[in-house]
Amino acid sequence: SLYSVLKKGSRAALQFYPENPEQAMLISSCAARAGFTGGLVVDYPNSSKAKKYYLCLSFEHGYKVPGALGKTAEGSEQIKVNPRVRKGKRKVGKKGLTYKEKVLRIKEKQRVRGK
Repeated sequence: SLYSVLKKGSRAALQFYPENPEQAMLISSCAARAGFTGGLVVDYPNSSKAKKYYLCLSFEHGYKVPGALGKTAEGSEQIKVNPRVRKGKRKVGKKGLTYKEKVLRIKEKQRVRGK
């Protein structure tokens, strides 16, 4: 059972895909009746394909459910940007050719040689 797996003060996040919103609320209410605190988090609630349901559970009485992605406390949209910046094309070899340029050069040599 989930009680035997979780230690005191630990948390669990279970992802599931209900057929309809009533089924999601039923699962959430059953978890509450079983003695867990927490609730349901829906990421990307406006999307039909990317919508994800998470049931966040804990034994702590003061536990607050984490917020959904893309939403702030006021409910306004917020975009989170990854700080990692992608560089341009990678250069390969001594002459500073990209991988694509190197492959095209090899193919051209093979055409000239008749292969």
